[in-house]
Amino acid sequence: QTAAAATTESDSTLEYDGGELDEVTVTATKTPGLWERMKQGAAWASAIMILAAAGWIIFKIKKR
Repeated sequence: QTAAAATTESDSTLEYDGGELDEVTVTATKTPGLWERMKQGAAWASAIMILAAAGWIIFKIKKR
């Protein structure tokens, strides 16, 4: 009797009384390919070189 009472209580707590659930949309993302990673690396390298050149120019101007 105790086990039956416990399962009845647990069943009543698992019920969902909030109406119907909406549909779930699942989106899958594809990892970037080699070409995309190369382009991104080239962009980062260009940005770092531009910042380094700007820093060097500012350093030279302040040194004068």
